[in-house]
Parts: sequence; structure tokens; C-alpha cells
Amino acid sequence: MNNRSFSNYAPLLIRIVIGISFILHGIPKLTNLAGTTQFFSKVGIPMAGIAAPVIGILEVIGGLALILGLFVEIFSILLTLDMIGAILAAKSGKGWVGGFELELLLGITALSLLFSGPGAFSVTKGLLLKRSSI
Repeated sequence: MNNRSFSNYAPLLIRIVIGISFILHGIPKLTNLAGTTQFFSKVGIPMAGIAAPVIGILEVIGGLALILGLFVEIFSILLTLDMIGAILAAKSGKGWVGGFELELLLGITALSLLFSGPGAFSVTKGLLLKRSSI
């Protein structure tokens, strides 16, 4: 398994898994917007009525963009900031297990995509290849 051609699959697998995770966490925020807004207010997130739908939309659209490999660098930054906010606002003081480990994992993984890029199997890479052949 030392073949470098397999390394092209790593970003794809990471993008798919965390993209699905963000989508599955964003949809409930949007479908229960009142509850999300109330929770955001409770944990002290400013402008909870605006933040709740924005975060829900970010997680759904950002997750989809990661899966497709589209604007990965931009969404990696935004989703990392989202997870930092979640840790600071809702998970601080709760410890590792049952606390902030999921948010940390998602945030660091999104950040790693910023450093590695979307990989060979991405819409962005396909568009760049198509553009360079014109």
C-alpha cells in the first residue's frame, strides 16, 4: 500500500465523511430553528436569531461543498471557525469525552483540508484541469 496513487483518495474520503457530518448537524439546526435559536441564546451566542440560521446554512452548504470539493479552502476556514465557536460557547468545561471531541475532530479535519487542498477528485480540480486545457 505504498503506492502514491492511493494518496489521491485521502482528501476525498475526508471530505465525504466530514461533509456528511456537517450536513447531518446543520439540517436539525434549520428544521428546528426556534430550538436552535433558544439554545444559542442560552449558551451566550450573540445575535442568536441571526446566528442560528447562518450556522445551519453554513453547515449544510459547507458540508455539501466539501463533499463535492468545491471552494474547499473557503469552507474549511468557515467550518473550522464554526467548530471553534461551538467549543468555546457550548462545550467549554465539559472535557474531552462527551464534551468537545467531535467539534475538535471536525474542526481540525476541516483545517487539514485547508492545508492539503481538495485533492485530485474534486470539482475544483476538475474545473482547473478543464480551464488549463482551453
